[in-house]
Amino acid sequence: MSTDKRFTRSERALIAVGILIPSLVLAGVAINARLNDVPPLALPQHAMPVPNAHDTLRVAKTLLVSKLAEAELSPRDDKKEQPLETRKALLMANEKALATVREALTQEYRQPMTYDINQNFPEYAEQRELARMLSFASHTYADLGNYSEAARCATDAIALGVKIARGGPLIGELVGIACEAIGRKALADCKEKLDTPTLKTTLERLDALEQERWPLSETMEVEHLWSQKTIRDLSQRNLSEILPAIGAGDWEGQNRWLALRILFTPKRLAAGNNDRYYTKLIVAVKQPYRKDGVSLPEPTDAINEMLLPVFAQAHFTEAKNRTEMNLLRAQITLRLTGTPDPRFTDPFGQDQPLRYKKDGAKYTLYSVGPDGDDDGGRAGVPREIALAKRERGRTLNADDEGDLVAGINTY
Repeated sequence: MSTDKRFTRSERALIAVGILIPSLVLAGVAINARLNDVPPLALPQHAMPVPNAHDTLRVAKTLLVSKLAEAELSPRDDKKEQPLETRKALLMANEKALATVREALTQEYRQPMTYDINQNFPEYAEQRELARMLSFASHTYADLGNYSEAARCATDAIALGVKIARGGPLIGELVGIACEAIGRKALADCKEKLDTPTLKTTLERLDALEQERWPLSETMEVEHLWSQKTIRDLSQRNLSEILPAIGAGDWEGQNRWLALRILFTPKRLAAGNNDRYYTKLIVAVKQPYRKDGVSLPEPTDAINEMLLPVFAQAHFTEAKNRTEMNLLRAQITLRLTGTPDPRFTDPFGQDQPLRYKKDGAKYTLYSVGPDGDDDGGRAGVPREIALAKRERGRTLNADDEGDLVAGINTY
């Protein structure tokens, strides 16, 4: 009888497969763990100022009185005409809120950040309401004949917008710009009634605010940290937690594909691509605005592919905000001196001085606008029909042509 115990060929093959498959699985698990093993992120530990204007502004919102009888801080277009006496009463009802905002404006502001994927910012909506209150106060004081206080309230709204961008994400910068625009419009409405001392005081304050402006590059540093933290948060979550959000989210076409790429891209690779992109982006936003948008780098990671249109619009909006502020400061200077001041530059015109054309007793002060071409002071008309129909404030978008002319399609 044979005692040969050797395995048959088929048996040896089965044994090899039995060893190979677990080995491949273990190797795959190890490789996957390595690809998703993102180095720890050291989040900055900023000491919050005490007191923090952020907290004082939240108190101011609790003191806000939005409506009194027929008067409202933010009336609809069909309720713009409100009795002056009722508006005066609403203004008086907001004395404490106004005083608290002004207290906050004397304090340092720092936006609290957890960098959590689910962090939200209810304070930004509150701060915009406070800016509207300041605009209401400015217009009411102007109608009461107190033009110096009207200018102060309008400039307070601008100061609020400059302040709240500090230390926060992009949404904070954009809300700050919106608050500045609210204040600029109110100041433009009363500037022709201001006496020389008030004009000088207002201009000095606006000049000082420009020195306090939080750079867009610093905001992008915050966005960089937030996206890095998000990548790490996603690496710690189960598919069962994330897929329902993608399925239920308001994703369409390309965005759904980008969301799936965010989910399945190895997190170490995603973090590295994200780091390299933000390094280029932060350098780019420090450069003068370019109409073709080529100054912003193309993303190499899915998160920032999704955000690129937001970044491009923010880059334009920030340049436009500085342009309109310079136009307003230049107008006030012209009221005081009668001559243009070359220190007021045009962010849309490669930071060259704003354009000035004099025609007898009248003048045209303008920026070359988002297309970067000097059209001789021809005010651009937005392609967006709703904006084009406005008599004033026909604000231009990034792809519009024509110049940005002080008092016509600004403020």
